[in-house]
Amino acid sequence: MLLSVSAEDAPLAPYRTGPDRLQVIGLSGLITAPPYCSKCPESIVPLENSSYSCVLSLSVSQWSYSLEKPSTGSLFSLAWSADGTQLAGACGNGHVLFAHVVEQRWEWRNFEITLTKRRTMQVRNVLNDAVDVLEFRDRVIKASLAHGHLVVTTSLQCYVYSAKNWNTPLIFDLKEGTVSLIVQAERHFLLVDGAEVYVFSYEGRLVSSPKSPGMRMDILNTQSISLSNDTIAIRDTTDERVVFLFEAQTGKAIGDGKPFIHKIEVVFIALDQCGPSNDRRIALIDKNRDLYLTSVRKLGRAHSIYKIGSMVDTVAWNDSANILCGIQDNQFTVWYYPSVVFVDKDLLPKTIFSKDSRCTHTHTHTHTHTHTLTSL
Repeated sequence: MLLSVSAEDAPLAPYRTGPDRLQVIGLSGLITAPPYCSKCPESIVPLENSSYSCVLSLSVSQWSYSLEKPSTGSLFSLAWSADGTQLAGACGNGHVLFAHVVEQRWEWRNFEITLTKRRTMQVRNVLNDAVDVLEFRDRVIKASLAHGHLVVTTSLQCYVYSAKNWNTPLIFDLKEGTVSLIVQAERHFLLVDGAEVYVFSYEGRLVSSPKSPGMRMDILNTQSISLSNDTIAIRDTTDERVVFLFEAQTGKAIGDGKPFIHKIEVVFIALDQCGPSNDRRIALIDKNRDLYLTSVRKLGRAHSIYKIGSMVDTVAWNDSANILCGIQDNQFTVWYYPSVVFVDKDLLPKTIFSKDSRCTHTHTHTHTHTHTLTSL
């Protein structure tokens, strides 16, 4: 957890990590807000009053989301709900405080979507300022916007909207109401609940459900799972050097069924999104912050893995071309043709563009635009 904390005459109270391990919440007398990372909802939530007086809403990437000051006396204890959308606090005046995560925002091309209430979303087209309001029967648990579709899960159902028509969503019931993660690709999307991983088409058809013995689904997040049209990659939750690779259409392990094993722990994985399945690549960042590229399908040969960057914080693939961008040593870096290393690694430097930047996180890389997050 990366928190910038300055406490004067008030010790830091125990913090609470959210269910997806990307949410944190803490109490302190004085808290200095860190920089921003917009992964929904990687938040920490803040409040302020006397001794343990601040509940600061942050992400583990060091950005302050909000600061609240309820008139309830000191806050002595905090706890997240299992789905990470609600918070309860024990107050000094004997009351129990309940809070809900709202004002989350998702962006894709010319659309901006905001969770305005627990069961209401607002869709805004920034090109013409057209606004649509989406109402849900139950409170929103998770949402994702990419590849021309909005996927929303509530406690009981999944809603799939097309960006071409916000009026008639596809709706289907969920087996488990505790969806903890949504990941999208061009042809289908992935849901993670407390027990399994499911891949659905945008028509609501169950495509596959990959399984791995001993995998803890409840702690998977966007850094440890990735999806493309033909491949699912999941970092092992017990041995973080191991990355399991599955066929998206069948849920079966790729090739001989053996996972990819890196030399040290892997902290981030990302599959490229374009091209045929035989050319599918996976980028990974390890604990030393080195960036590597390898083929998903080894086609009878051992995995060839190439280091293409160092001091890398985060990366993202473009959704319409296999261009990789990321934050490397305080520079915004673009690898225009990272797969050139499989032909001649000496050509790689000629395909890289770098620019000094205050960005701390590469969030999305869509069409001709990159959404980055900047530190204060």
